[in-house]
Amino acid sequence: MDNRKFYCYLDQFDELTIIIPIKHYRDNNTYRLIGNDETIELKIVQKLNIGSEVKLVCQFDAYIHLEKVYFVIDEDNEKSELYTGKIVRTDLFDNIYHYKKNDLGVTYTKDSSKFKLWTPVAKAITLELLSPSGDVQLHKMIYQNLGVWRLLLEGDFEGYRYRYHVYVNGKTQIVTDPYGKASNANAEYNYIIDTSKSYKMKHAFSFSGKPSDAILYEMHVRDFTIDPSINAKHPGTYLGLVETGLKTPNGLPAGLDYLESLGITHL
Repeated sequence: MDNRKFYCYLDQFDELTIIIPIKHYRDNNTYRLIGNDETIELKIVQKLNIGSEVKLVCQFDAYIHLEKVYFVIDEDNEKSELYTGKIVRTDLFDNIYHYKKNDLGVTYTKDSSKFKLWTPVAKAITLELLSPSGDVQLHKMIYQNLGVWRLLLEGDFEGYRYRYHVYVNGKTQIVTDPYGKASNANAEYNYIIDTSKSYKMKHAFSFSGKPSDAILYEMHVRDFTIDPSINAKHPGTYLGLVETGLKTPNGLPAGLDYLESLGITHL
């Protein structure tokens, strides 16, 4: 059970907010920020009453490492972990943690697999790795820079399942890889695959590579061909999705032919 007397959020690189229930608030209380083997004094610059709580805006003069755990502590030694707040919506955050390389996710070879995950606000990440026989391995990721966590494992891990245990804002959450190339049903795990074995597209595809030229279309496999009026042989399935020659009752293209007629670049 959470019995903290206050909560705190990092909103800028030099500013944080402390939220205190009125029943725990006391005038003239002082606060410090501790973490990364340092103690940082906090200066209260604004006090606001917000219903049943008091909001204190505090400024400080120090460099915060977002991958480190920090606590705000008051003069009674009550403490609360510093959570990520509005800082992730600042221009400075975007500038500092902009990652230009295109190597996030898993880079697989028969000799090793390299895992890279971008999340500047995580405090700890553990890779959960499952062999095809179901044996579980846990490996701690290492923070690199620019918000990237990295891990290199020697060996051939083709066909292994994996996911991440990410500690952020006071709790550990289990998540799949946003840069993953394959996953199982319901996205419980990603798979490590050898992309050289993947099916090669036979159809010509032309795209400039510029994000501004992309035309995206989002669809649901089941919903796209489930309507009986288009007479799909395999309605609501992947096979139905790739059927050609489907028509609406008015004779217009349906299914895959409809997508082709749109001129989209990405599905």
